[in-house]
Amino acid sequence: MNHPLFVNPPVDRDVIIEAFRQDILNNWNNGKSITLGSEEIDFAVADYKAENGVSGDQVLDGLLSILPQNTKDVTEVIVAYRSPRAKHFVSLWKEVGVTLWNQTLQEFIFHSESYLHFHVIDIMPLVEKFLERGFKVVLVDIGGVKVKKLKMFQLLACHLMQEACDASTNVPLFLKSELERSEDLQSALYNDVNVRTEGVMDLNEEKIQQIEETMLRYDCGYKDAVFRNDLLNVIFDDTFSENMNNCDVTGTERLGRKELWRSIQRIADPVRAQEENMRNL
Repeated sequence: MNHPLFVNPPVDRDVIIEAFRQDILNNWNNGKSITLGSEEIDFAVADYKAENGVSGDQVLDGLLSILPQNTKDVTEVIVAYRSPRAKHFVSLWKEVGVTLWNQTLQEFIFHSESYLHFHVIDIMPLVEKFLERGFKVVLVDIGGVKVKKLKMFQLLACHLMQEACDASTNVPLFLKSELERSEDLQSALYNDVNVRTEGVMDLNEEKIQQIEETMLRYDCGYKDAVFRNDLLNVIFDDTFSENMNNCDVTGTERLGRKELWRSIQRIADPVRAQEENMRNL
């Protein structure tokens, strides 16, 4: 990035934030649509932020502060939903427990810092937070995206940004000629680069299924607040509505995130979970 603020560090944080705010405002005033993406949004529902003196609402307020004023009615929040839910949990283990800590799945479940990463895959509280603030939320069922065999750039450009796209290939027209010329660009956009290290899976399929059922039961606690909210729009619906409709059978009592985590520990190893619970009393 060749912006003078980044070429000549250090720069005051507030100066950088204001630079982003002004740049976004200028583009907005010129009639352009704005698309923003940030993994920091997950921290809006992270437990440990509150322990550090910063609440999730403060995190979200800071992120939203860079948007132009009075744009909420024309803003859509995009959130990805992955199911099976246990598969998403296993993906988190591979990303953090295996890649960073070289742990088996069970070791990850009982690691003292693992819970601090769990909010990354805890979708329903994040959706609820935006809905409570009156934002329109588009929930993208990733399972349905895969059924349609769409790549992320096609999802983003054709279906979220609503760019003009080739109906047969789902390739954005502004990108079509460049894709035909560049093999490197083709590779970057079509090849799966987010491949996780496998790690040692020391839980059997029965326990994984129990984790799946527990996570679905946890999600069901948000059914009334999320699934039945008129501000929610689900696209590429593959399993989300089915999972929510099954809540009528399993129940919709809301569990806390820490209660869910303790339930996963009990599934992994009941004896060790009891010992951990006694130590934390």
